Amino acid sequence: MEQVAFPVEVVAEFRFGARCASDPQQRLAEVDALVRTASVIPADLGTAQAYAGLRTRLRASGTPLQENDVSIAATCLQHNLTLLTLDGHFQHVEGLSVRGE
Repeated sequence: MEQVAFPVEVVAEFRFGARCASDPQQRLAEVDALVRTASVIPADLGTAQAYAGLRTRLRASGTPLQENDVSIAATCLQHNLTLLTLDGHFQHVEGLSVRGE
């Protein structure tokens, strides 16, 4: 069985989306229940180094990503994790393992 982990930025985006929903209390409860089933990966100095390197490479290649997405990708690269996403722009991140479900 695969373990699920969320970079802290993903949890922040989940919570933001829930707060913007028509039924924020219900959505926040669902986010909290989901997050309790997984690990949350905090950002640290290694993440900052991975972020800076990745953002520099993306900028040089002309394929910048939004800052949160750079942080998410950097966390996955730092911890050698597969990113589960439907966002195709992550395919531009060299070395990032991406899977869509």
